[in-house]
Amino acid sequence: MALYEGARYVSVTRLLSRGLSESLPARFAVKGEGRLGRYPVSVKDGDGGVFEAVLYESGPKRWRISLSAAQMHEITLTLSGLENADYAVAAEAPGVYTIARATGGEASVVRAVGGMATFVVQAAGREGKNYPDAFEAQYVAKDNDTGLPAPEGYLYVTAQDPAIGEYANYVKLKLADNVVVLRGADGATDETLTPVPLAVVGNGELLRLTLNEQGEVTRIRAYYGYRSGTITAISPISIRGELRNAWIELDGAYRYELGPSAVLDSPKATGSSILTARSDDLGLSEGDRVTVVYSPYSYEGSTPRAISVSEVYDTLVAETFESADGDWQSRTFSVDNIRIAPLDSNYKDKVARPDDVARPGGPDLEDRQRLSARRTGRRVQRTRHRGQSGVAEREVVCKSRRDCVDGSRRH
Repeated sequence: MALYEGARYVSVTRLLSRGLSESLPARFAVKGEGRLGRYPVSVKDGDGGVFEAVLYESGPKRWRISLSAAQMHEITLTLSGLENADYAVAAEAPGVYTIARATGGEASVVRAVGGMATFVVQAAGREGKNYPDAFEAQYVAKDNDTGLPAPEGYLYVTAQDPAIGEYANYVKLKLADNVVVLRGADGATDETLTPVPLAVVGNGELLRLTLNEQGEVTRIRAYYGYRSGTITAISPISIRGELRNAWIELDGAYRYELGPSAVLDSPKATGSSILTARSDDLGLSEGDRVTVVYSPYSYEGSTPRAISVSEVYDTLVAETFESADGDWQSRTFSVDNIRIAPLDSNYKDKVARPDDVARPGGPDLEDRQRLSARRTGRRVQRTRHRGQSGVAEREVVCKSRRDCVDGSRRH
C-alpha cells in the first residue's frame, strides 16, 4: 500500500505480478533444490540440474504437481505441515503426480513424521511431451528477452492451458515441411480464410493448430481482432481487494482487458502502457472514439485482451513505403502533427495519425507553399527580417524569373 500511495506504480505492478504468479496453478524453475514459493512443498535434484515444477493443488488433503526436465530423472519431493499419517503418491501421467492420505489399498505408502513426508518421483523428459492433435494457442512473434523470432522451421506459441503453455513465456513447436497458414478476421469461417506466409501473422493472434503424428504443425488458422467504437465504460487496474487488470468496453457490448503488454496509442493517455500510465487514470474517457486491436484468444471464457488502443483518426496513405518502388522519401513532404504507423501486421498498409488531436495537422507553412507552387507552376521565395515594429515576412510570387509581384505581410 505504501508503494501505491507513493505513486510507485511500476513497482506496484511488479509486486502484483509476482503475487499473481504464485496463484495456483503456479509454475517454478528450480536449479538444484528449493521451496516452491509460499507453499509447503520442496523439491530437490540430486545432480543439481535445472527442472520445472508446476503446482496445481496444495493441500490440505490433496497435492498435485508436474515435474519436467531436459531428460527424465529422479526428483525428491518433500511436503511439510502434514498430519502424522500415511500418504500415497499416484502417477497420473509421465511427470504428473497426486499425493493424498492413504486409504489402505495402496501398494506403497509413506508415513509423515514431524509433519513431513518425502517421496522419490520421476521428472518427465521434455523431449517426450505430446500435444493434442488440435488445440488453440496465442501467437508469440518473438522472444521478449532476445527480441528474436522463432528459428526457421519453428513456431512460438503460448496458452493458458498449463498442459500446453506450461505457464512459460512461450513453447516452441516444429513446423511440418508442408505447413499451410490461413488467416482471417475474428469469427471468419474457414471458407473465407486467406492463405498467407507466416510472417503476416501478428503477435497475439489466435491460432488454431493441427498437428500430425510426429507432433509437427501441419495447419495454422490465424485470427486477428480489430474493432472501432465508442468507449462506454472503463476501469483502471485494481490492486485493492479484488486483483484485476484494467479494461475498457466499446459500444456497451465489447469488453477488452488491458494487460501489461497492451499499448495505449493515444495523445490523451497518461502513459504508453499499464506499466507507465497512472494506475487510477489511463487518460482515456467514456465517449472517446478508439480502435482496439485485440487477441481473439481466450481460455475458459476469459475476456479478450487488447493488443493496442488508439484514437480513431486513421487515414489510409496511398504509399507502399518500400524502397523497391523507388525513393518514396522524394515523393513525400514534411508535415506538422502527423506520424505514420502500420495499420496492422501487414506493413504495406499505413495510417496517418495526429500526435495531438487538439490541433490540426498537415503540411507546415513552407511545404504548403511549395505544394501550391508545384500545382500552379509558380516559384515561391520567402525572406524574413526583424525591424522595430516586429518581424516582417516578404513573399515573392514569380511566374518567371523576370516577372515577379512583391507582397509583404507583418506579424
